[in-house]
Amino acid sequence: MTHINIDSQKRSLDMELDLKGEAAPLQINIKNYRLIDESGETYIELSDITTSREWINALLRDYPDLEKRHYKVPAAVKVLL
Repeated sequence: MTHINIDSQKRSLDMELDLKGEAAPLQINIKNYRLIDESGETYIELSDITTSREWINALLRDYPDLEKRHYKVPAAVKVLL
């Protein structure tokens, strides 16, 4: 990850990743996220995701459940969100 911008007011994330074998960085824009507390753990649910790769955008369109999954958030990261 070469860049990350977290806007906790708007609940949005922008990231840039330099992936091995790729000529250009991968840009990821998450326009909305939601934090969920369950049984003492924190999870994040992402929505409205776009990337600089059309094939990833197509995958997200074809499989909308990928956006609705809950991903566990480490305590050190939770304070940033």
